[in-house]
Amino acid sequence: MDELKTSITQAVNGLKQSVIIYIAIDNFQTIRDRIGISGCDILIGDIARILNENADPDHLVARFGACSYTCIGKIRQKHEAEAFAARVPELVEQHISEIGDQSISATCSASVVFLDENSPQNANDIISRAEKTCDEIQQNGGNKSLTYIPRAGEMTLDEEDGLTADLIKDALNNNRIKGLYQPIVGVKAQDGERYISSLEITTKDGRTLYENDFQSAAERTGTAKMLDRWKILHAIKKVSETVRKGRNTEFFVPLSADSILDVSLAIWISENLTKSKVSGEQLVFMINEAQAVNHLKAAKILFKGLKQIHCQFAIDEFGTGLNPFQLVKHIHADYLRINNAYMENLVQNSDNKDSIREIAYQANEMEINTITPGVDDAAILSVLWTLNVDYVQGEFLQVPQKELNYDFSSM
Repeated sequence: MDELKTSITQAVNGLKQSVIIYIAIDNFQTIRDRIGISGCDILIGDIARILNENADPDHLVARFGACSYTCIGKIRQKHEAEAFAARVPELVEQHISEIGDQSISATCSASVVFLDENSPQNANDIISRAEKTCDEIQQNGGNKSLTYIPRAGEMTLDEEDGLTADLIKDALNNNRIKGLYQPIVGVKAQDGERYISSLEITTKDGRTLYENDFQSAAERTGTAKMLDRWKILHAIKKVSETVRKGRNTEFFVPLSADSILDVSLAIWISENLTKSKVSGEQLVFMINEAQAVNHLKAAKILFKGLKQIHCQFAIDEFGTGLNPFQLVKHIHADYLRINNAYMENLVQNSDNKDSIREIAYQANEMEINTITPGVDDAAILSVLWTLNVDYVQGEFLQVPQKELNYDFSSM
């Protein structure tokens, strides 16, 4: 257990990955009833020798329980540990123990639990996973090995995030990621087309995941920045396509906190705009109000860098801070996208109406456009007409689509 705790600490700190292989004799009670306790000691010793002779010399092999053993150690490749675990039941089954005048053959089951940076930090939790997996093998006949894979409800948050990060990287590497676009529609006869971009990912087994399914995990694991750059490149490509078709289209690209802190982002965007011969004016980069406040210095640097290459800027989830327009004094955005909290029960909630009206009024005084999301029915849209906002967005107008096919003349 001390060695296991040490291995867990090294694994969660990203130093070395380890494995614990848990081996249990199948049907042990039946065997003990047949040959007795002293006879079982001979069998247990024989299996111990098999494990010692075949395990990696650097791994620690121990008797763990009455009829169980553990093998723990650092690993180079996961498949090597799995291959050893698969060989153990074969070796045990082939061995015959001579106990008095009886010849006894037994079988065993072996479970494999890998330790990495996402593993639980409690050694007992690791042992519990190993025992549970071994029990599962034995309930299905035993004499096999199985690698523990966390199921829903069993994983720590770090493990869930790790799986999501792997899924994102796999989608990026294998072109299973697509851009989605939802229209932002003017209510004052404004010219041009505007879309806000988001993503969907198709998993290996054909499931479709949307940003709400993976964005939080992406931000916790640092993969959000990778998704942001994919969105930016795709938006630049879309701008180039629409310009060739004679369409004046702006693309709103939400950025994560990692991108706010990425000091190289504005230069990277500039290089890709130049390479694609696209003007930055048709890109609107959007950062969350709370994240902008938490990283104000970095947000101001990013804002300045993007404005130098003629990109536009928007503050998202705006209006719920103690003094939200204080932020605008530091970052004079082109757009304010009002916090979706104000859209809750908007038709009946006079306080929310007043708040949106006041934000729209102050923004108008500063020559900043306002956007209200969450337009999910005609009643909300009719209320917004009276609140002096500039743009509306929501599923009542159109759900996010892969194609840019909204009829902006319909308003």
